[in-house]
Formats: sequence, structure tokens, C-alpha cells
Amino acid sequence: MEKKSLFLEYIDRKQFTDAEALLRKHIKAAEYVDPRDDYTYGPEMDLLAYALLNEEGPDSFARFHEDFLRFFQDELEPGWGHLHKGHFYMRLGLAYLATDPSKAYESFDNGYQEDRLICSEFFDAGLVADGEIRARLSPNYVALLIIERSKPEYFDSQSDRQAYFAGIVPLRIEVFWERHDVERFPVLAAIKELAPKPEGESLLQAYQELCDCTGLEMTFALPPLVSAFLKKMLLGMLYHQKNIKKNDGADLRQVELLNLVKLADDENIFPNPSLRSFCQMVAILEKETSLMVDEEYRHPIDPVTEGRIGYGLKALLDRALLDWSS
Repeated sequence: MEKKSLFLEYIDRKQFTDAEALLRKHIKAAEYVDPRDDYTYGPEMDLLAYALLNEEGPDSFARFHEDFLRFFQDELEPGWGHLHKGHFYMRLGLAYLATDPSKAYESFDNGYQEDRLICSEFFDAGLVADGEIRARLSPNYVALLIIERSKPEYFDSQSDRQAYFAGIVPLRIEVFWERHDVERFPVLAAIKELAPKPEGESLLQAYQELCDCTGLEMTFALPPLVSAFLKKMLLGMLYHQKNIKKNDGADLRQVELLNLVKLADDENIFPNPSLRSFCQMVAILEKETSLMVDEEYRHPIDPVTEGRIGYGLKALLDRALLDWSS
């Protein structure tokens, strides 16, 4: 983008209205960005949107994307024809998720339909082998299956479930689509800092398994490995740091991850709500996958989708460990 430094300067100065106007100007004129391709404008849009989220909260985050969605529909599409809007629906879904999961679900579903449409065009152009499979790799699809599986029975109350969804918002689950690799050495340093001494070596070995599977493109194996890593981490913290050996009379090592997360939350182990929500999400996906009940859901987890989920969970784990240790 021309004057990109000015755009970043506006954000640094919290001149968000000026930054938004500059972004719209370049998109409307198709200067240095292509309105048909969200990869060309999406990174700048996210910089501004997440600055608004951090500074002003989810209402401003939602307003920003609602306004941009109307901008595309009312000002751009009359001249360009249909433009892909999955990016907006994805972020709107995240904004609504904090207060209204049903409305978020509807937005993610709109985004998934947009993804299906553009992936069908990719298939027609010979760019992908299967448009439907490609669409099921999108973060809109992953968000839909996460909401479907985050059933009330996994939470102590409706407010607990709502807090879980609110904690997901800052995680930026677009990592389920884009590559967000993190340098390995800072993550290893974070594990060494966090791990109780008796568990340090085994946790480093468990993390190495995760990295090996990622490097070998064995992402389908990542969800259970991420779950096992978190269980080992939480067990070590509860057992060695909090001196908790049992839970409701059961040996702590026999307690499933979802209950370990609840226990860790009671013991104030998580430094922020997003880390708790991430661990809950991993535990719920593990439990739902092990139950093999996909026929209940509109959006099943097939082997390809499971691989995408695995990559996303590994990326979120890396971020969580860095956040946890900071």
C-alpha cells in the first residue's frame, strides 16, 4: 500500500478514523491492493481491526467489519461484481462470539458459503483439486464445528460457556487457515520456564514430537498430541506446584483434560481468560473426536479437516506458551 508507513503511523497514534479512510481509499481505487483478493488488503485490515479491539473493545471491532461489509456491498460490488467477503464474516463472527454465539454462528456460516463459492471458482479454474474440500479448510468452517461441539453440558453454567467464547476471540483463530509459524527456540525457552522441574524433560520431548509431526506434514496427528502436551503440563503444575494429588477422590493422572482445565482454573493457573479458553477448546475437541459422534453435526471433522485443526492447534499452542511465560 502507498504510504503504508502513514497507515502504520495512524495506528500507532490511535488515529483509527484516518487509518480506516486511507485503507478505504486504496481499496476503492484498487491502488496496490485488489478488492477481489483479501490477501492483498487483509493484513492491513487486521492490523487496524485488532488495534481497535485492544483499544476500544469488541463493539468497535464489530462496527469496523460491519461498516466494511457495507462498503463492499454498496460501493464496490456494483462496479466489480461479487467480491469475496469471507474475511469480513469471519471477523464479524469473532466479534459476535463474545456476546451472542448464535449470531456468530450465522456469520461464520455466511463466511463459509462465501468460501465455498470462491473455492468452486478455484476448482473451475483448475487451481484446486476439490473445491468443497478446500472450503472445509477455512477458519469459518473450523469456527462452525467448534461452536457446534462446545455444548452446554461441558460447562458449569451458561455464563461459564459465554466466558469461554469470549476468551476465544483474542486467540485469532484465522491461524486455522493461514501459516503463522513461530520461532521454535522462544517456545522451548517458555516451556523450560513454565514446566515444573520433574516434568521439564518430558515436556520438551512431547513438544519435539509436535514439531516433528508438523515438519512431516502429519498434521492429522497433532490434535491428540496437543491435548497430551497440555495434560502433561497441567498435571505437572497441579501436582508439583499446587500439591494437588487427587480430584474428587480420583488419582489426578486419571482425570480427563476437561476436568483438569477446570481444576487449573480454580487454582488460578491461567494468567488470562484466553489461555483457559484455548485449553477448554482443545479438551472439548479431544472429547468430541473420541466420542465419534460426527453424525450429530452439520459440519463433520473429516481427515483433511482434522489436519487443518491440528495445524491450527499447534500454532495456537505456540502462542499460548509464549503468552503464558511472558
